[in-house]
Amino acid sequence: ISSVGGQYQSITTAPAFSAYANADQVITNGVFTKITLAALEFDTDSKFSSSRFTPTIPGYYRYSYTFQCRGDSITRFAVGLYKNGAEVRRLNDQANATLTTVVVSGSGIVYLGATDYIELWGFLQGTTSGTTLKFSYDAPGSCCAFSADLVRT
Repeated sequence: ISSVGGQYQSITTAPAFSAYANADQVITNGVFTKITLAALEFDTDSKFSSSRFTPTIPGYYRYSYTFQCRGDSITRFAVGLYKNGAEVRRLNDQANATLTTVVVSGSGIVYLGATDYIELWGFLQGTTSGTTLKFSYDAPGSCCAFSADLVRT
């Protein structure tokens, strides 16, 4: 990829990662919680750490996610994209359901400056106190997952 003036960011050195949960994460009913993504499929530039992507190269990043959760009786679920510790996009939010398993996925583009970072946070609410709610793991590709790559500086 090249631009005016001969400046370019080689697609082979641009930051990209793909991470996923490798265990269930039990969470508190009705509280937004950072999704723990402890397993890496790849991290081309070592920019993913502690379930957070900090690319250090300013630009537009395509992200994609899968949110999988389980509970005794889920009445509301949500997942949000957080940038620098604050929610910038509510990716999914559904209420008035009584489910035991939820799987949603999607993608988008977000601008990140040199010091910006992004994370996934999730929310589950159950019908009864003490409901076991968890971001779930079955196997790679069947769990919470998050990825991003540079599409344009």
